Amino acid sequence: MRQANIVIMGKTGTGKSTLVNTVLGGYYAKVGDGGAVTDHNQIYQKNINGINFNLYDTVGLEVKSLI
Repeated sequence: MRQANIVIMGKTGTGKSTLVNTVLGGYYAKVGDGGAVTDHNQIYQKNINGINFNLYDTVGLEVKSLI
């Protein structure tokens, strides 16, 4: 069976979880309004047209200030 593993990474509040929901066609990942919602990495799985999709929704990546 065919499989696709997709990791979604980016800054906090940029729509990573919204992208998961859009790709999978439903409400799978909890979403918010620009702030941090995802507090741990999560995998969402769905078979679409014979392809097993594994979408990895990650916590926001932030560069810490050194000042």
